[in-house]
Amino acid sequence: MLAEAHTSGIAAHYRVAIYKTRDGKFIGERSLNSFPYLTGGDPRTEGAAAVFDTLAAACAWFPPGSLTNRLLREVRKRGLLSPK
Repeated sequence: MLAEAHTSGIAAHYRVAIYKTRDGKFIGERSLNSFPYLTGGDPRTEGAAAVFDTLAAACAWFPPGSLTNRLLREVRKRGLLSPK
């Protein structure tokens, strides 16, 4: 794993991550797990993943927001992507 970020609220846990494969591809992954016992709803798990040729393309795949910003800070902190 190159970098990950996650956050938990009262009703859900969100996670985003970027991996690098052995053949040099990049995988972006995001997931949501809800906590139905707190919200009274049904349990819900959602996720998505995609494969990219470049780290920049993988980073661009994530939706804008604070969680993505934290992921990008982690990537930059590790020197994997130039600062903006």
